[in-house]
Amino acid sequence: MPCPECRPTDRITPLHWVLCPVKWLASVYLAIALMAIFVVVLAYATYLQNSLETVGEAAAKFGIYDAWWFDVLWGIFGLNVLCALLVRLPWKWRQTGFVVTHIGLLTLLIGCYMTRVRGIEAMLPVFEHRSAGEAYQESLHFELTISPESDPAKSTSIAIP
Repeated sequence: MPCPECRPTDRITPLHWVLCPVKWLASVYLAIALMAIFVVVLAYATYLQNSLETVGEAAAKFGIYDAWWFDVLWGIFGLNVLCALLVRLPWKWRQTGFVVTHIGLLTLLIGCYMTRVRGIEAMLPVFEHRSAGEAYQESLHFELTISPESDPAKSTSIAIP
C-alpha cells in the first residue's frame, strides 16, 4: 500500500516528488531483495575463486568485484540504509539499536568503498613456528625488519625494492 504522501491527489506538490522515491529507497523489501542479490553474487564469486585454481581470484576480481554493476549494487544498498535512517527522523530513544545498527552499516560501506578505491591489497605468508616480515603485492615486494635495539630510531627499517 503506498504511503499517504504518494497517493494520487488533485495536485502534486514538490514534496511528493521527493518523499516517494526516498520512501521507496528506504523500503525493507528493497533491502531484502538487495541482500538476496548479494548472496547469489558473492556465492558465485566464491565459487569462481575456488574452482579456477590459477586464475580464479583474478577472474572474480575482474568480473565481479571490479565491475561497474557491483559498485552500483553497493551504492543502492548504501542509499537504502541512509534513507531508512532519514525517514525515521527525529529518532526516539527506543530506536537507539536501529540507529546504531544503520550507522554501523553505513560506516562499513564507506570503509569498504575507501579500501576499494585507496587501499593496498597484499599477501603476508606466515608459516607455523616462524615469523614473517615480507608482504607481496602482485609484483611488488615489501620487507619489514624490526631489530631489538635500545634506540627506537634505529629499531625499525622498511625496504621496498
